[in-house]
Amino acid sequence: FPGFMAIDNGGWDRGINLHNLQWSIASGGNTNSGIVPSLGSWEYVVATFSKLENRAILYVGDADTDTTITGTISRDDAGNTPGLLEIEIGRYDNQDLDAVVDDIFVFSGELSAYQVNAIRNLRLSGLDYSPAQAAELFTLFDDDDAGEIAGITWSPVSGLDPENPGALSVLGDGGVGLVLDDLGNGMATDQFNLDTDNDGIPDAWEEALVDNLDDLNGNGAGPGPGSGTGDFDGDGLTDIDEYEETGTDPTKVDTDEDELSDAVETNTGTYVSATDTGTNPKKEDTDSDGLLDGVETNTGILVDEENTGTDPNNADTDGDGYPDGGEIAGGTDPNDENSKGAIPAPILYLDFEDSAVDLSGNANDGEVNGDVTFDAEGAEGGPTSTTGANFNGGYLNIPGVDMSGIIQDIQGENSYTLSAWIKPSDLGGNKFLWGQTSQGIHNGIRNGGFLHQAHWGADTNGATNLSTLEGQWIHAAWVYDGDADVATIYLNGEVDWTGGKRAPNGSGNLLVGGSNGGGDNYRGLVDDVAVWREVLPEGSIQALADGTSPIGASQEDADGDGLPDSWEEKYGVDDPEGDDDNDGLTNVEEYELRTKPNKADSDEDGLTDKEEIEVHKTNPLNPDKDRDGLLDGEEIAAGTDPEDRDT
Repeated sequence: FPGFMAIDNGGWDRGINLHNLQWSIASGGNTNSGIVPSLGSWEYVVATFSKLENRAILYVGDADTDTTITGTISRDDAGNTPGLLEIEIGRYDNQDLDAVVDDIFVFSGELSAYQVNAIRNLRLSGLDYSPAQAAELFTLFDDDDAGEIAGITWSPVSGLDPENPGALSVLGDGGVGLVLDDLGNGMATDQFNLDTDNDGIPDAWEEALVDNLDDLNGNGAGPGPGSGTGDFDGDGLTDIDEYEETGTDPTKVDTDEDELSDAVETNTGTYVSATDTGTNPKKEDTDSDGLLDGVETNTGILVDEENTGTDPNNADTDGDGYPDGGEIAGGTDPNDENSKGAIPAPILYLDFEDSAVDLSGNANDGEVNGDVTFDAEGAEGGPTSTTGANFNGGYLNIPGVDMSGIIQDIQGENSYTLSAWIKPSDLGGNKFLWGQTSQGIHNGIRNGGFLHQAHWGADTNGATNLSTLEGQWIHAAWVYDGDADVATIYLNGEVDWTGGKRAPNGSGNLLVGGSNGGGDNYRGLVDDVAVWREVLPEGSIQALADGTSPIGASQEDADGDGLPDSWEEKYGVDDPEGDDDNDGLTNVEEYELRTKPNKADSDEDGLTDKEEIEVHKTNPLNPDKDRDGLLDGEEIAAGTDPEDRDT
């Protein structure tokens, strides 16, 4: 948590820090912005807090005259009653920031977005106002009064453009206006000229880009490239158009470096031709599908990764539910709805149809510790919906899945994908589904109901509070790319968070249902747990969320007998009316009851499945329902109640 600035009131810190290589706001916990700092570049970062509105907002923007807020996040802040405040600059949580810092300011009260941007713009303009002088201007505005600041007289004004918060604009009489609210009200002066060479481009913008007033020429019509031509970079857009219309960099042919010229990226959202792509010239991946706009040629024909034939304005060109970038990464054709790819073999797969037996072929069976039973219905959207696991404070130890390859950064073993269907019953506190025997990974649910990914210090929440999905089965996946040190949380096949993350520490093997030796247990239902020592592409995660089996099994019933083919193959049965284990239940009844058709006593408690269902009314999938240490069959024989610990 290298800190930029924090206010410590003896409770939770509030402030700005770099968390998981992203700008983050702290207010009773960290919320990441998803915005990675640009090394070697100035950035303008502001955090505001309102106790009245129970709100914390982070603004991150490049330190230039573009007043667009490039990223905002909000987080409820329960807050603590401030006492004696200690303001720390350059550190957070006792970790120091390595950076050059300038113009630090603290205001009492929450600044608006208009004020946040105005402070930046007043400093970067030729006015060169400090934050304190900007505050004087805000006071004049609040008082609807005129006054002098640094030798320049300002007066209230209306009719400004409110669409660009905090922007300075040239007025018709040559003066300057500063918009300070969403009604277009603000402050104005006729004693300052933003554009001394009268070319329509503010001097500060020209000087920031080329350090002179000659190279960029708002009065020139091109063609370029060249100084003073009016199209300095020669991209086909005039300098004045790049300032007023597109907001692109007039010194770069391709502002967003997506392999398309600014001039062809018309930002309409519709691809017309190679000279009118409809893409955003300030966003390298307009449709956020993981592919640069320049490689999406909209021909409908996949040539290679540099010519995908996909639509740069449509994340899923073929409409098959799998993003174009994920299909390219997974080796499928994003232009063909029937090409959806395959999922590589996992190192662990538990479908809980046969307790915690590993179906990956690697014999990584789970060992039950505490209250974990296999007597619940599985995920209806998953590949094996018959039976799921019920975690009530216990966990599974997976001794065969060693975590040392990830921890020690061993090539080929330093990444992971953890996938499961979950239906949590408790969202409070720490409810970790994934862990290891000592420290390290603790992924699951945290901070009031968010999916959470943590590597013992590198902690991150997803964006969605699971309370909004209460009572539903959801598919969750946690991915870590050890080569790039980038992690991703998926919820129902969609990215819920992604950003930088270091490798986990600690030691030992994998745990399911707890962390750090088995504590902070997940509570609720779980199904189809799968683990890979590699990064699955987005398309594969989507396939899992769509119900694809990690090992290729399916619920198909080719002979139409009511028994899925995979179930028949697993237990070696075929006739739905047969009774292969001679327990008095037909195979189709066993399928519907989730018992084993090849085992008369599925839970090995001394009672046949039929006896438990029809005679004793006990659970044929739980050998010791009341967890008193006596099997249900032993209790029946002894005359005690198998559902009461103290008969």
